[in-house]
Amino acid sequence: IFPVISLVIILRVPIISIIYQRGAFSFNDTMLTSTLLIGLAISVLGMSYRALFNKAFYSIEDVKTPMLVGLITVIANIILSIILSKLFGLVGITASTALSSIISMLMLIILLNKKKHYIDSGMIINNFKILFSSIVMTVILLIIIRILGIDIYSNNGLFNHSINIVIISFLGIIIYGILLLALRVEGIIHLKSFFQRRSKNV
Repeated sequence: IFPVISLVIILRVPIISIIYQRGAFSFNDTMLTSTLLIGLAISVLGMSYRALFNKAFYSIEDVKTPMLVGLITVIANIILSIILSKLFGLVGITASTALSSIISMLMLIILLNKKKHYIDSGMIINNFKILFSSIVMTVILLIIIRILGIDIYSNNGLFNHSINIVIISFLGIIIYGILLLALRVEGIIHLKSFFQRRSKNV
C-alpha cells in the first residue's frame, strides 16, 4: 500500500485531470481536488492497517475493542474536521480524515499489545523496510521528474498526462522492486526464489 500511496500523491494532478477535467470542471478545480487527494491517499494507509488489526481482534473473539476504537475514531474525525476546516478549509477536512485513521491504527496496535498478542517483530521490520523503500522511491522519482523536466503539475492535456502516468509509474515500480531486493524484504525474496526455481525446471 505504501508505494501506491506514494505514486498517487506524486501523480495526483494527472490522475484527477484524466478522470474529471472536462466541461465545467476546470484546471483550477483539478488543482484543488488533487490537493484534497493527498489527505485521502494518506488516510487509506490507516484504514488498511485498521482493517488488518480489526481481524486480529476478531480472531481472539474480541469485537468490543474494534467497535469502541471505531466510535472514538468517528468522534475524533468530527472534532478534527470542525477545527481544521476553520483553519484550512476543505484541505482541513481531508487532513482530519487522514489523522483520525492514523490515530485509529495506533490505538489498535497499542490495545492489541496490551492484550499480550504482540505484533511479530519480523512483520514490523518488514513494514519499515517497505515504508523506507517507498520514501526513497518517491524521492528518486521527484529527482528524475525535476532533472528530465517532466511537467506533471500543469494543464498538459489528456494524452500528456496519460504518458506521464505510465512512465513515472513504470519507473517507480522498477526503483521500488530494486530497493525491496536490496533490503531483502521477505515477500520479494520468496518471489525471487520462486522464479529461480521455475527457471531451473524449464
